[in-house]
Amino acid sequence: MGRDPQRGGPAAARGGCHPGQAGDGEGHPAGPGAPRSPAARDPGQSRQASSPGRGEFGVTRLGGQELGWNEQSVILVADGDRLARNFLRDLLTTAGYRVRVVGSGPQVLRLIRHDPPDLLLLDVHLPDVHGLAVLEQVRKTAGGQHLPVILITEPGGKTEMVKGFEAGADDFLLKPVSQVELMARVKGHLRAKTYQDELEGEKQDLASVLEMSKAVTSALPSQETFRIIVERTAKLVDAPRCSLIAIRQHDQRGMVLASSQAPFRKFHLDLTQYPEIIRAVQDRKLVLIQDVDTDPLMAPVREKMRSLGFRSLLVLPISLRDSVVGTLVLCTARTTRPFSERNVRTCQFVAEVAANALRNAHVFENLELDQVDLHRFALENERLGVYHPHVFRRRLEEEVARASRHRHPLSCVAIEADPGAPRDSDSLLRDLAACVKATLRKTDLLGLGSSAHLMLMLPVTPPEGARVKADRLRSAARAKDLAGTPAGSVTISLGVASGIPKGPGGADDLVQACLAALREAQSKGGDTVVVHPFIF
Repeated sequence: MGRDPQRGGPAAARGGCHPGQAGDGEGHPAGPGAPRSPAARDPGQSRQASSPGRGEFGVTRLGGQELGWNEQSVILVADGDRLARNFLRDLLTTAGYRVRVVGSGPQVLRLIRHDPPDLLLLDVHLPDVHGLAVLEQVRKTAGGQHLPVILITEPGGKTEMVKGFEAGADDFLLKPVSQVELMARVKGHLRAKTYQDELEGEKQDLASVLEMSKAVTSALPSQETFRIIVERTAKLVDAPRCSLIAIRQHDQRGMVLASSQAPFRKFHLDLTQYPEIIRAVQDRKLVLIQDVDTDPLMAPVREKMRSLGFRSLLVLPISLRDSVVGTLVLCTARTTRPFSERNVRTCQFVAEVAANALRNAHVFENLELDQVDLHRFALENERLGVYHPHVFRRRLEEEVARASRHRHPLSCVAIEADPGAPRDSDSLLRDLAACVKATLRKTDLLGLGSSAHLMLMLPVTPPEGARVKADRLRSAARAKDLAGTPAGSVTISLGVASGIPKGPGGADDLVQACLAALREAQSKGGDTVVVHPFIF
């Protein structure tokens, strides 16, 4: 008889369980000790070719998603002319957008405060208050600070256009509004907003993973550590189930160490019934299954998976040494929408946290991994408060690929104190990092270079914008008391490389171009910014 599937014990595995539920293979048609399924025996027969991975892993994907603007975005139209706002509403609704229409300034502000849209079309000449005054108030609200705003004005109003940009407008449309121009501008601004939201969301994800890493490095019992990892990961990627699994490759057995679903206790798995886990361990690559009903890898267990209600699976091997390890797997499953690329990248960082947590929990004695050096799995240099070089490099690789896809500029800055700085280099680097962090946007990322310098990534920043940013950092450093010295005693040099990527590669070349610009700045006597427009 099977026990409660959440509590472990001899219940059927894929006959009613999944990592996070109990099961030891007794209920599967193959049974324990039976020959492995064709998918598990020959990984090459049931999946598409894998793409090159980042860091230690490649990625095996199926049904990857492109991120972009959303035709179900909400647009707020504010126009005092009823016919004009109805005309705009009909055009945008026909194009697939959700549209709200208002005729006064107070209505605009009320909606943005309580339920902000994705874009605002604002007529300058509202009946009760001037549109520019409304715009100034919009920019002061939490929901309107980064809201794309397109002003609609009469032809010849150059003064209004200048004042509008000063008030925070992103764009203008002249009356009579052209349908083609309207759609092009709306689509372009929504795409840019989606891009910025994606960047900010990923940075928030990374901060959440960093917080998780700090929580699990404390002196907690191992089971509590594992529980924190799976529960926070499930919440972070909005998955109904997340499990942490230890794998014994030699006998195709695994043990589920933790699950986000309670109640839970450890139990064993017969991996012959989990072809997605076998694939991840054998290939040392992340396995992403967007639809279990169509993925050929899941054919041997498809009916069982359907009965569990799963649609997507994400399996990530946790590597602990350069050789093929495959002893630990982080597995998540989802019953609603498929996993996004952002989910995948977040879980790759979670895998590093899990590796470090397992080391701190002294699990390596049983897994024969006690000699592994895991300093590289830390995400942040706690002394400096910036990301480690391997984390910065991975994020830069991801950003190069994304900027190439969206045709957005990307800039990178190398920052180093000039010769003659105080000997206490640790104190200097810490103070310099704090100085730089005080100026960052939400989407910027600061990391540690391979030597005594900092690396700053500036997404959606062209060369001229990167130069302005670098000059401000140079001036800010001169105004600070760095490493206990009087303001102005320490100067910095900055090397900038900037351009629009033409393909997913080029992160290494971008970093080298930054360092070359930094060396040129230092050769000019320091306290200098050198910008190299970079061709990817």
